Amino acid sequence: MRKHFYFLIFCLLFIGSAKALDLQSAGLRAGFGAEVSARFGWNGQRLETDLGAWGRGKACALTGVYQYTFDLDQITPGMKWFVGPGAQAMLGADLFNLGLVGQIGLDYYIPGVPFCVTADYRPCLFFGTGEGFDGGAFAFGFHYCF
Repeated sequence: MRKHFYFLIFCLLFIGSAKALDLQSAGLRAGFGAEVSARFGWNGQRLETDLGAWGRGKACALTGVYQYTFDLDQITPGMKWFVGPGAQAMLGADLFNLGLVGQIGLDYYIPGVPFCVTADYRPCLFFGTGEGFDGGAFAFGFHYCF
C-alpha cells in the first residue's frame, strides 16, 4: 500500500510541474509496452512525459526525459534527432522500481499536416524490486503537433 501511495504522490507532483510548460505534441508510443505520450517545450528544448503499461499490462510506468533536439533539414525537411537523460517510476503488483533512462531517436514532422512519427531507443537501469538493466526498449510513436 505504501508503494502505491508514493507512486501516486510522484505522479501528481510530476503532472503538476508539467502545467507550466508549453505543450508541443501528444500521442502514442509503442514498443515493448504502450504509452500515452506528451512533449512540452522547456528551456529551448523539450520534456517528454509518458504514462503506460509494460509487461503485458503487469506494470504501469511514468517516464520523463529531457530531450536535446537537433535539425536534420539538410538531409530531409521536417526531420530532427534527439537525445537526453531521464527518470522512470514503475509500479506493479509485486514491483516497485525507480530507474535512470537515456533516450535517442528520430522525429519526422509530416509536411502540410500536424503529425509527427518517431522512432527511438530508451534503455533503463532499474533500482528496486526488479532491479537490473533493460536494453531492449525500442519504440515507434505517432504524435499530433500543436
